[in-house]
Amino acid sequence: MGKRKIGDYVYYQCDYTGMPMRTSNCYIPSYSKAGKLVKQGSYCCWEAVIAAANGDSNVQELVDGIVGCTVAPAPAQTTLSWLSELGGIMNIDEFLAACDDPNKPVNVIEIAVDGRLTEAVIARRAYLGFAHRFTTLRKKGKEKAYEVCFNGVGAPNTVATQYFKQELSGTVYIALKSKELAIQERARYLPLDIESFKSMFQTSRKRKVEAYDETQYENVKSEMNRELMQVELAASCSTKTPMDLAKAATMPSATGAEIANLVRMQDASALLPPMLCRQKSVRGH
Repeated sequence: MGKRKIGDYVYYQCDYTGMPMRTSNCYIPSYSKAGKLVKQGSYCCWEAVIAAANGDSNVQELVDGIVGCTVAPAPAQTTLSWLSELGGIMNIDEFLAACDDPNKPVNVIEIAVDGRLTEAVIARRAYLGFAHRFTTLRKKGKEKAYEVCFNGVGAPNTVATQYFKQELSGTVYIALKSKELAIQERARYLPLDIESFKSMFQTSRKRKVEAYDETQYENVKSEMNRELMQVELAASCSTKTPMDLAKAATMPSATGAEIANLVRMQDASALLPPMLCRQKSVRGH
């Protein structure tokens, strides 16, 4: 279906649901022989792309790589009321809700009160039931953020407080959440492990540089001087003194035109009259 126009308004139409969209953000990805990404079609969400691909493993792999997790197919077109009389999904909000499985687990990092970090999996319904939550972008950019959830019951959590620079208590859970552009802006929870979490939140220690003592410094200095002398000798082995260069210098042989000019000049000087010399005068004569 793709791009359409009504009057002065341009819009896109989903190739799976038929729903109109202001922009097209989801597509069937593939690569040309030259290695260039090719975007085919216009879809309201990535689940619709997987459903339209009809089990194509190459499309599934590429979409999972773009999104950052495994994407399930959208509900069948027969469940859409605007396409089938028997469909129970009445609008796009219900369609997106059906694509987002509420029972799908969320991968989190659990920070216990004693500071232990543990990878855990929590059911979506239980994860959304925490009393407090906030997000921090950290180093992931605008599309991804870390979501921190806790109930605030229990002893102070000093490790989590150091990570997030605010007072936290009880067990704290962290999930990686992406902002996904589709027919509507959506949020998707991505896999998260301890190594990735530490790389974002733990400050790397500066490498300690050990200073040389006086003996080590002199040894290193002598070694550097020897290497420098070897380099200078290798660079100057083919050089010559100015006197040697002057002895080797020769004038180029005269051309025929230059010799002819010299001969003409000698002939012209032979035809000139002798120069006049004034005689000394004698008084009285």
